Amino acid sequence: MDMGHDVFVIGYGPYTGNKEKVYDSVPYISFRKKSNNRIIRAFYRVNFGSRVATYIKKHHQDFNCLLVVDILPNAFKTIEKLAQERNALLIHDSVEWYSPEEFENREKNRAYKNKEYTNLIAINKKWRVIAISKYLENHFSSRCSKVVRIPVIMDVNNMKSIVTHNNKKKQFVYAGAPSRKDYLREMIYGFRQLSSDERNGVEFHVIGVNENQLISICGVEKSCIDDLEGTLFVHGRVSRDEALKWVQNADFTMLIRDESLRYAKAGFPTKIVESLSSGTPVVCNISSDLGEYLEDGKNAFIINGHSVESIAATIRKIIPLKTDSLDIMRKEARKTAEKYFDYRQYYKDYYKIDFDDEYEVHHIDFDRNNNDINNLLLLPKHLHTKYHKLYPYIQSIIDDRTLKAVIDINNGTTYYFDEIKSFCEIMIEINHWKLQKVERYCNFNK
Repeated sequence: MDMGHDVFVIGYGPYTGNKEKVYDSVPYISFRKKSNNRIIRAFYRVNFGSRVATYIKKHHQDFNCLLVVDILPNAFKTIEKLAQERNALLIHDSVEWYSPEEFENREKNRAYKNKEYTNLIAINKKWRVIAISKYLENHFSSRCSKVVRIPVIMDVNNMKSIVTHNNKKKQFVYAGAPSRKDYLREMIYGFRQLSSDERNGVEFHVIGVNENQLISICGVEKSCIDDLEGTLFVHGRVSRDEALKWVQNADFTMLIRDESLRYAKAGFPTKIVESLSSGTPVVCNISSDLGEYLEDGKNAFIINGHSVESIAATIRKIIPLKTDSLDIMRKEARKTAEKYFDYRQYYKDYYKIDFDDEYEVHHIDFDRNNNDINNLLLLPKHLHTKYHKLYPYIQSIIDDRTLKAVIDINNGTTYYFDEIKSFCEIMIEINHWKLQKVERYCNFNK
């Protein structure tokens, strides 16, 4: 949207009454149908692809790109044909690849079959791919026309981190919905293996699952939960803000997956990035590309494998740590997030430029959750503040979404992207610059 393109989202979320709606400045529609008849619901689901094509041709025919996240196998040919008719780009955003071990009916599971078709058959040379991991990048490199790897990136600078804790006991936290991919049962049984004296120095807080779910979904025995009274605390489902507070206040978060299975290689755990961004080191084994970012004893404690015994052994290493050692690890965790997972760093790396804390990255659509590289505008801190104060005036003159600039006033260096001249003139007026001074360094790319 920041480059002047119109964006429209077609999904299968909550029913929108056949009407287009707007969320965070993005127009969208859901093709889900409201019906108590399972046959009718299935019919609309199966015909999703053809309905998308028909709707686009009727209401949004002037498009030049189709980005597909997840659709049923029968929709791919329809989408490809639609793109071919309009000579449009086809892009697939690939963030996972299931393993049969995740499902009770293994390879017979419908979601598993659909993902197999997507990753092995549907995506071909007609497509470009955004891959979240090296595993997916390598897989698609010979199958599609172009692939780029982008890991999880966040607004790290605006995530709260606490350098020093005063927890009386070492506090470990798991926050999430484990299903079968996160080895929460093994984590809990790891604490059970500790001696009574060792357990007196630790707490394990589980966020997102209740006790019944631990038993029915995760396979934790009721006797184990009883044995861990005073050590294991099960909080059930909470809001995202509350879950993040638990993460921020923890000494460590925990995440264990079977690193040998495909789902763990192909995905990239958002939980790890959220923890590091909060300044909370992690206790985990190495799955996905985590080995590129985590260092044992520095910003994490790395578990060898995913067995109960190895988990217990790692917890025992942590119990004797002093507060100053924990504080150092917290600082290192935060540094890791700032270096690798903050969209500001991604901005620097993408454009091969550098800037210090005198500058701030402005979200062009004012949505801090939208960290797409094209939604980020670098500004000196004082101009960023004034920009927000004068935004209504600026908006009346130009379309803010078309702007793309990096301005380094002190060094007299300016990088320009897209149409920027109008914005420069506004910035000059804001900061009492003279146009002649700025134009010595500017190249306008129209």
